[in-house]
Amino acid sequence: MYKETRLGDRTLDEVLKVANLAFDHFYSRSEIMKRLSGKGYYLVIEKEKNVHGFVLGYPQEDIFYCWLMAVHPEHRRKGIGKDFMNLCIERAKELGKEKVSAKTHAGHPAMISLLKKLGFKETKREKRHWGDDREAIFYEKSI
Repeated sequence: MYKETRLGDRTLDEVLKVANLAFDHFYSRSEIMKRLSGKGYYLVIEKEKNVHGFVLGYPQEDIFYCWLMAVHPEHRRKGIGKDFMNLCIERAKELGKEKVSAKTHAGHPAMISLLKKLGFKETKREKRHWGDDREAIFYEKSI
């Protein structure tokens, strides 16, 4: 079941649990709240009050930016990531945005494959984007 919600302590705690399983590096609670404050959208998949995945995004000028997405390792390969990206595309349309954007790195090949399957195009790469050896890969899709 998809549920769009505002950030609440219980749900944010559950999101942080999933994120820490999905990412080597993740943002702090305060950074998430700061980035999404007043402008962000928060979509989760819950079953029996357990968060199976999430996507966090927000509008920027003519783009809807899908900032973070993760699916709990036990619930991957069930189409949840695809559903999340399609929800971001729908949100962008509702907001009158012209494009949807996302970024990832080579350490997330499933995300790269998903973005390409959904028609996203690579727009640039940026070395040391996160201050380490990972190269950020930026994607956009016109809608």
